[in-house]
Amino acid sequence: MRILLGVDDDTVILRENSLDLEKERIIIERIKNELDADDVIVEHGLALIMIVGEGMRHNVGTTARASKALSSVGINIEMINQGSSEVSIVFGIKARDEHKAVNALYNAFFAPWLVGVSR
Repeated sequence: MRILLGVDDDTVILRENSLDLEKERIIIERIKNELDADDVIVEHGLALIMIVGEGMRHNVGTTARASKALSSVGINIEMINQGSSEVSIVFGIKARDEHKAVNALYNAFFAPWLVGVSR
């Protein structure tokens, strides 16, 4: 009998060009067999964007602010991860939206503080 008490989620991130289809298939099979994974999902075409700053751990709402900036330009967050040190947040988005996301985050976090720049 197996009792599930929660959802375990592990993420492995690799450069897309670092694996061919055969290596990818082998890795998926090993994860399933050696870790007894119920599902293995492979996502291609993602870009990772990280927000980093020591002050994040003392500021409430940084993730909400970043999420709002991305959603305001129609970007869906495919993955999000924040380490326990709270100095960085990683967003996984569709690679096609990479430049639009960087611009939206820049405008949300930096543009309001630029002196002499009208918006």
